[in-house]
Amino acid sequence: MVFSLSLSHKPAVSAIDETFERLIDEAQYRIGDLDTPEIVIDCSLVQWISSHAIDRLIRLHLEARRFEQCVVISNASDFACDVINLTRLDRIVSVRFDAAHERMSSPHFGS
Repeated sequence: MVFSLSLSHKPAVSAIDETFERLIDEAQYRIGDLDTPEIVIDCSLVQWISSHAIDRLIRLHLEARRFEQCVVISNASDFACDVINLTRLDRIVSVRFDAAHERMSSPHFGS
């Protein structure tokens, strides 16, 4: 069983980061009650990730480890993949999306 969070509609531009943070908040709120090894955050509609959201994602990862769970980012945009690579979040969270996986594993990614 996998716990997955996603946005149901494309948010207004000013609310994009706020909605990503809401996904993280929802996962953080429910993390102790979940009987699943993975917490999947669907980022298909996320176009912006602030430093505050990165901090919250790291905190979510630390909390998930306490419950022997891992955080998975799915359907990450090119922008989100770049942020994940530049901040080295790929060392603590998994990224699952065919295009993102291909980009991140290519020899030219990040060059």
